[in-house]
Amino acid sequence: MSHYYREDDTIALNAALGDDWADVLQGQTREFIQVACLQYMAENKYKPTPAHILELCYKQNVAPVIVSKPSAPIQKRMTGEQANEIVRLSRIKPKKI
Repeated sequence: MSHYYREDDTIALNAALGDDWADVLQGQTREFIQVACLQYMAENKYKPTPAHILELCYKQNVAPVIVSKPSAPIQKRMTGEQANEIVRLSRIKPKKI
């Protein structure tokens, strides 16, 4: 499948190709994609694929940064002895199954 516009492509195919470009370039800014496209046109005589443009974005050090949620601080688990002491002090009589 080619990933650039051709006049004889159907509307559905063009939409699918556009989705592919958007999926591959997701996380890149418009400005960096523009610079990558201009660079590609200046250096190549063939039409690019999304991977060509993404590679040029990476070379500009503009790879998307994955930001994860801060995790909760890791709490040390209590030992069995500590749990038994809590039960003993609370005077709870656990059911035995």
